[in-house]
Parts: sequence; C-alpha cells; structure tokens
Amino acid sequence: MNSLPLLSSVSRRPARLSRNRSRPRSLRGAAVPAGRWLAAMLLSVLPWAAAHAVDQGLKVGDTFPDMAGFGLVGKIPESLRGKVVLVDFWASWCEPCKQSFQVMEGLHEQYQGNGFVIVAVNLDAQAADMKKFMARHPVKFTVTRDPARKLADAVDVQSMPMSFLIGRDGRVVSIHKGFKREETRKAYLQHLETLLPADAPAGVTRN
Repeated sequence: MNSLPLLSSVSRRPARLSRNRSRPRSLRGAAVPAGRWLAAMLLSVLPWAAAHAVDQGLKVGDTFPDMAGFGLVGKIPESLRGKVVLVDFWASWCEPCKQSFQVMEGLHEQYQGNGFVIVAVNLDAQAADMKKFMARHPVKFTVTRDPARKLADAVDVQSMPMSFLIGRDGRVVSIHKGFKREETRKAYLQHLETLLPADAPAGVTRN
C-alpha cells in the first residue's frame, strides 16, 4: 500500500526532465535559420550603405549636378555650359549672408561679361522670408529657391552660407563653407583669375 505514492512520484520526474531537454533542441533548431537570415540581410545592406555614404556630398573635382533637374523655384540661366559658375546656398536668417551678398554682387558686376555666372539658391521654407531679405539686400545676379532642399541635400550643404565654384568643364573647383569676409573674397578672386585669365578685368588683384 505504501509503495504506490513512491511509484507515482518517480514517474512524474522523467516527464519533467524530458520536457526540459526537448526545449533547448527546439531553440537551437530555430536559432540557426534566424542567424543565417540576419547575416544574409547584413551582407545585402552593407554594400548599399557603403555606396550611399560615398555618394553623399560633393568634393573638389566632382561634377556639379544639373540644377534644372531639382525643381528649383525661379528662373535659372538657360545655358551654363562652358561658363564659370558660383552656386551659393543661403537663407534669410543667415547673418553672414548679408556680407556674402555684397561681395558676390561686386564679383557679378566685374566678371559678368566674361563668362562668369552667380546662382544664389535660397533655402527658406517661406518665399516671403526670402523676399524680405531681397528687399533689404537687392542684387542683380540670379536668385532661386530650393524649398524642398532637393539640390541642397544632393550636394550635402552643411553650413550657411555654403558655395561651390564650378569651372567651365562643370567640375567643382572649390567649396566654401560659411563666409569669412576678406578671406573668402580673396579666395574667390584667386580662383577667378585662374579660371578667367584672359578675361579678368583691369584693376582686379589678388589682394
């Protein structure tokens, strides 16, 4: 009579042990396909990420993208091929932009007849903000807007203002982040004298 409880208690123990042993087998079986799937996914994503990182931003020597393909608001000169172009990204809230506009207007007046074009690309979300700035700082060179920042993102604009000087072959000659007053003005002049040696107007020097 007393042996029955002992037999029942012993019979229950193997059942618990069998369940504990079967659980790691099932987990190990599921973990192998999951690990392989994760590794395959990483291998497929890494090449794209590397290529995407390389494509971010422009470097000196790169070809500047065709501005006509980015939906800019405002008229762009019909043909920029074979010309030296300064593309300047700016915003109404940018204090250094007030000074850069003065310098660019002077460059425009001196070099506009010699194959030099300035395109100032505004990044304000509201056109009214740009118009207020333009009323206080009028210029004669081309001004357009990139409210969706499509062109700005394509060339990786990192500061304000930021300008790209483009040679006659369409490649970036120099990149200027911010505006450092006389230092930036001298840099513009030095590059323009190199890019437009035969067309440089009298009275323009490197100093």
